[in-house]
Amino acid sequence: MPRLYKRLKRILAITLVVFIGVSCVGLSLSAKAKSKSSKDAAYAEGDNVAFGRIDNNLISWTILSYDDSTKTAFIVASKGINSITITNYRRAIDSMYRSSGSKAGYVRWAENYWRSWCNEYFYNNCFTEDEKARIQQTTLTANAAQNSLMNFYHDTTLDAYYVANKTKNSMYMDVYNNQTTTTDYIFFLSSDEYTEHKDKIKAQTLTTWPLRTNAYDDPNQTLFVNDSTKLIERGYYYGGDAIRPAMYVNLGGLVEEDTSTTTDTTTTSSTTASSSTATSTSTTTDTSSTSSASTTTTDTSSTTDSSSTSSTTSSSSSQKAVTQKNYANNATNIGNINLPDDSSYSMKSGSTAQVAIDMDYLNSTDKQYTVTYKSSNANVFTVDSNGKITSTGTGTASLTVRMKKSNGKIYTMTCRIDVT
Repeated sequence: MPRLYKRLKRILAITLVVFIGVSCVGLSLSAKAKSKSSKDAAYAEGDNVAFGRIDNNLISWTILSYDDSTKTAFIVASKGINSITITNYRRAIDSMYRSSGSKAGYVRWAENYWRSWCNEYFYNNCFTEDEKARIQQTTLTANAAQNSLMNFYHDTTLDAYYVANKTKNSMYMDVYNNQTTTTDYIFFLSSDEYTEHKDKIKAQTLTTWPLRTNAYDDPNQTLFVNDSTKLIERGYYYGGDAIRPAMYVNLGGLVEEDTSTTTDTTTTSSTTASSSTATSTSTTTDTSSTSSASTTTTDTSSTTDSSSTSSTTSSSSSQKAVTQKNYANNATNIGNINLPDDSSYSMKSGSTAQVAIDMDYLNSTDKQYTVTYKSSNANVFTVDSNGKITSTGTGTASLTVRMKKSNGKIYTMTCRIDVT
């Protein structure tokens, strides 16, 4: 009996070891599959996508989070939007308060004028029907708004007032207890959402822009992000330099990558770039593509070191002055097409143009990148490993530039090229 008992214990022990081993292998394979799925995803955090137009200009959005299984992305305007409609809107609000002889008091997001602008004028007038169908309704709960206020009150690292004065004002509990739940298509970020994603939100034009949650200590003020300092300040709710709306959107099929219906000219280069303190003044991209009958693919590799320049040049084909900063991927660091700033470019048949990529935009200490240039139609233009575009016919095609960092992160920038 003891011998049988020992044998059973030995069998049980072996079985347990095998079970644990298989489980670990399964977990490892699952982790690898998940990693591969993430790596092969169409989009990644930090990517920019073009979506909608305002004042007839494409709007660029930065992806803050992305779920490849549902193709849902949480996006925020890549730079502060300050259009004609926004300027007129601010003036109308200011005139209203002046004519009534009153000051703006505490305004919940549910009754906020900016909420009306985002979900009525902006949503209905600046997006196509297909784009509107992609924008998802989002529930913004009162509890989340309260938590955001409380979290920011306890946080001292992002509070510009505390950083300057080393003191925290008492919390205005009436404001804290007066939050509401809303359902929106387009909204402002809360202080919690900004805190979570601030490293992905690039400072493009050094503006100040409002958050969704009002200030914790003064009902006449709200919270603003200062792009220069990355700190949160307090101010008049309808002030600031610009706004940066946010939304959840389905990106499935937004960018067509089917090579059977597009003509590709692809070149690749490995680039090392130096950093600079200059910042981009705008960020817009275009995701249009054009089909063609033939496919041409060319791959080359080269290494270059960019230097910071501060001269201003004029593009002869587009007649557009361009301020040069820290660009990479061509021999001169000067280009007619500056990405990610330019969403479109016009050139004459038989002419050439140079692509320059703003390395400051990437805002990274990792300066080693693999760069891929792609033309959607080689019958319209081709592009070489240094980003030099040569027009080969007339028509419209898309230039796509993908920069892959050494850690696997990918930045995607696109520009529509019109050849006449």
